[in-house]
Amino acid sequence: MKAEINDIKVYYEDQGQGEPVIFIHGWLDDSSVWQPQVEALAGGHRVIVYDHRGHGQSDKPKGSYSMKMLANDLHALIQKLDLEKVTLVGHSMGAMTAMLFTLDHPGQVARLVLVGAAARLPSTMRAGNLLRHIIPYRKFIEMAVKSGYHLPSEQVLQNGLKMALSTPKYVAYACYDEFTGKYDVRYRVAKIKAPTLVVVGEQDRNTPVALSRFLSSEISGSRLQVIAGCGHEVMVEKPDEFKHVLAEFLE
Repeated sequence: MKAEINDIKVYYEDQGQGEPVIFIHGWLDDSSVWQPQVEALAGGHRVIVYDHRGHGQSDKPKGSYSMKMLANDLHALIQKLDLEKVTLVGHSMGAMTAMLFTLDHPGQVARLVLVGAAARLPSTMRAGNLLRHIIPYRKFIEMAVKSGYHLPSEQVLQNGLKMALSTPKYVAYACYDEFTGKYDVRYRVAKIKAPTLVVVGEQDRNTPVALSRFLSSEISGSRLQVIAGCGHEVMVEKPDEFKHVLAEFLE
């Protein structure tokens, strides 16, 4: 299905009944990465996944791809679906989107799950803005995809690369500029009061465990879960472990 919001059409899927849970994917991914979690939760929840603008089956306009814009898209979708209070599950860029939404609309968030998240990305990620100017685009994307996993199979890498390359170059770079160079909520995250679960892969190179520890220390009452033998793409590399942790939090 597609919803017309903020002058674009956003692809989403909506299934199940009960408390609404919205899954928000990361950079160069699309909503399909959440399939194992959707299948696990749809029996007892209303589960909604969607593709960010520029990604998957959503429109891919030129223009702003600021984190604020992505959070505004989420808000518009929630309004379009006539939802009052939701649980947000965000990964990477999607977690940044979820945090901004929660800070701007605290009364609409029942619970918050942050996966591979950061209040501010490390300088090693920001260095990619220089790297992209000296290597071919495909090589840049291949490196980005590979960095998301700890010990991926060739099939997992090829699936990730195919998904990533469906995102136009102008979208990929615009998003990367925003979340590596401009996104910084280190001094705001303590204002998040919703019950929060912070999940990170033990071997995450993009958002190392220390960044999740910071979030957990700043968000009062939050719970930190480190998943062993796993990189940044937790829901893909360790779907069963993540499903268990998520279901326990949502009980």
